[in-house]
Amino acid sequence: MLAPPAIREKLVLANESAILSPATFAQMLISEYLSICDWKAQIESYRKLYREKRDAASEALAQYLPKVSSTKPEGGFFLWLTLPQGLNSKEMLPLAVTELVAYTPGTAFFGDGRGKENIRVCFSHPTAENVRVGIQRLSNVINRQIELTNTFGVQ
Repeated sequence: MLAPPAIREKLVLANESAILSPATFAQMLISEYLSICDWKAQIESYRKLYREKRDAASEALAQYLPKVSSTKPEGGFFLWLTLPQGLNSKEMLPLAVTELVAYTPGTAFFGDGRGKENIRVCFSHPTAENVRVGIQRLSNVINRQIELTNTFGVQ
């Protein structure tokens, strides 16, 4: 693992306490790969790929869901959305699935019931174009719920 020495030492200790005998052959394979492959260039190509997908998601959110605030992460594979007041991400999930899009409701990340106004969107697997399509589909659900909330009042 590449990590600052202080972090690496703690991770080694944690690993040793969890795994009594690490797989030597696997370690040898990884060591050989790191010695002969341009893994730094590979990391940069993945960064570029995921940056394009993140930007596609952010652009689609600005276009289709301007009333929804979102993060723009510097790393990782997820966007965190905050819905307008009165919307419930957990209750909307079945509606999203009927639009052929899925997400993780924010309530999955809290143990105390919070997060109903949040959504975690993953952009790592689909192509940038499919990320846009997914955000557009999600916008159909969210915008429909915003209209219903505006018509019938906040839940």
